[in-house]
Amino acid sequence: MGLEVQRRTISIMLILAGLSASGLPLHAQQRPARPPFQPAPAPPAATGSGASQPPVIRIEPIGPLHLAADKPPGWTYWVPVVGPVISGLLAFLGAWAGLRIAQRNTLQTVQASQKTSEAAMWQKANETELRDIEEKLDKFYGPFSIRLKTDHQLAQDIRSRQPAGYRLLVKLFDPLWLPSLSAGDRKLVELICEHAGILERLIAKNAGSMEKELIEYFSRASAHFRILQLAYQRELGEDPARFAAYVYPKELDTVLEIAMQRLNRRVADLRANPGAAPGPMPWLVIPKEYALPAWPDPDNRLQAKGSSHEGQPEHRADAKVVS
Repeated sequence: MGLEVQRRTISIMLILAGLSASGLPLHAQQRPARPPFQPAPAPPAATGSGASQPPVIRIEPIGPLHLAADKPPGWTYWVPVVGPVISGLLAFLGAWAGLRIAQRNTLQTVQASQKTSEAAMWQKANETELRDIEEKLDKFYGPFSIRLKTDHQLAQDIRSRQPAGYRLLVKLFDPLWLPSLSAGDRKLVELICEHAGILERLIAKNAGSMEKELIEYFSRASAHFRILQLAYQRELGEDPARFAAYVYPKELDTVLEIAMQRLNRRVADLRANPGAAPGPMPWLVIPKEYALPAWPDPDNRLQAKGSSHEGQPEHRADAKVVS
């Protein structure tokens, strides 16, 4: 058994020695098919005293084995460097986009809340102004205008049966004029003079509700109504020339209409946009052709101070239109 192992060892060593002698690396040589194992012939028996020596076999070491492989692409060397940079950049962009969206949503919420608050504030202010204007129209301008037009109709009915140049106040100083009228006309004159007292009290009661541009017009009308009552009651004598300047100021009719149009237009604007800023109310502009005639004023006490609309823009308006 030990002899057979020695034979196999020797055979392998011989094969390795042959490969080394060829000068080719092991991985480049084509390995020949292994022949079937044959037992080595038995060594010749030693004859005599001298025995044959076994052959000497030298085994040279060979280099390490190398396995050939494909070279990887060049861009793969940048993956460890570029990958974290791209990941960080994407994370930064995602966080920035999230912050921008949150900021925009917050800004929209704040703006919506601010608009709602401003709308509520303007609505409250507009309601207050609207209530004040409607109170002026309902308690003063409306009743005064209706009663004044009623008296105008009665006076025009009487005028239609009087000669040219007729003025009621002047005729009341004539002691023969009133008795000469029919019973119906005398009753109409009585109603006109009675209503004059009502109009005078209405002006005095609502003096604080009128614009300062109208004070002179209403004061002239109030003086006319008072003198008309006194003349009807025969308390001023019989000389009409002394009181001819107290005739009714016809300019008041158009000026009153302009003032009411201005207030009604403001009411419409406030109701159309209850939650928006309406802007300043337009000035009350009275056309020059409806200015009152000069009144005797020896010591300049009746001159209206500050009536030139200081600081106001210039306006041009006709009799029916308010700028």
